[in-house]
Amino acid sequence: MALQLFNKRIVCHRKKQTLAVLAAVVLVFCLMQLFSLLKLNIFRQQQGESVLYGSKHNDGRSTGIHYPDNDRELFTKSKETGNHRNVIQDDLPRGVHVDDAHLFKPNDRYMFTCIKTKSEIPWEHVNDDYCDCEDSSDEPGTSACPASRFYCTYQIPHEDVQFVPGSRVNDGICDCCDGSDEWSGHQVPKHMHLTEESQEKHVYQSPCGNHCEKIVHLRGKEEQIKHEGQRQRRKYVDLAKSLPASQRQEYGPEGVFYQLAQQCFEHHTTEYEYTICPFSSVTQQKFPHPRISLGKQPRWEKQKPGDYVLVMAEGDANLCPLNHARKTKIHFFCGVQDHIVKMVEKERCSYSVTFSTPAACS
Repeated sequence: MALQLFNKRIVCHRKKQTLAVLAAVVLVFCLMQLFSLLKLNIFRQQQGESVLYGSKHNDGRSTGIHYPDNDRELFTKSKETGNHRNVIQDDLPRGVHVDDAHLFKPNDRYMFTCIKTKSEIPWEHVNDDYCDCEDSSDEPGTSACPASRFYCTYQIPHEDVQFVPGSRVNDGICDCCDGSDEWSGHQVPKHMHLTEESQEKHVYQSPCGNHCEKIVHLRGKEEQIKHEGQRQRRKYVDLAKSLPASQRQEYGPEGVFYQLAQQCFEHHTTEYEYTICPFSSVTQQKFPHPRISLGKQPRWEKQKPGDYVLVMAEGDANLCPLNHARKTKIHFFCGVQDHIVKMVEKERCSYSVTFSTPAACS
């Protein structure tokens, strides 16, 4: 009898030890989970995040957008001061300019304050592709709001701040030189692809590359060409001084294009030979056929700095639609020498000449 009681006490003692160990394990596990949750919450607050990929709001909308390309070093320009500085853009919502960073921080209740209307929405509704703020301020990185602005991630030094209307975000056209406005990779249908001429004008389609460095380099070369062209332009103005004042205006500001009127320029393609005599005539020849007039009556269409267009009208009308006479537009742009860059027939019997000259360096 005494032995049985002793065995029961031992069994009871072991059960208590086992339960104590299990309780200790459960307590440690709970403490570890609590510590992990606290640490995760602190991390999210530091990152300006409150949701994970793929979760949904109660109304079924997608959560706020998380950007994996953190710690991006940018060379930006202050909108107020015009100063340039390097900044680290690590927790800035997509499409926001660094000077507006203070407007895109959650408050102590993790809410976003609409910039103009001052109404509040949950922070995770920023850039969720749904327009919550009446002033469109909660969607700087999407096309959801009608009046939003997307500021390009890279800002070209010494130029105005680059931004695009929100309606052009993810439309398949790379408006920002770094392609940051086309972050979704949306592509336009093949029948809407841009022409080679658009590519030459630095217009690109998604998927976008980063062309900022190339553009900055080209701008630098353009500035050098402009300064040299302006220096040479003085000779063109001096030559026009030999004309009566009443005649100078026929050749642009200060008669600067008069020197071109004294010359003819040849341009050859695989099919035709062109002769362009500004203010006099434009002709085309395909040997052994005779020359055809592409314009002989000059008139200015535009005379603005950087945009000089001379129309040579009243050319040959033979074989032209509705018997309309051929005409040629000569687009003058700044260059260090007089030189035809390109000549194309834009449409039947309508031609376009791209002409480089110091006369256009104003």
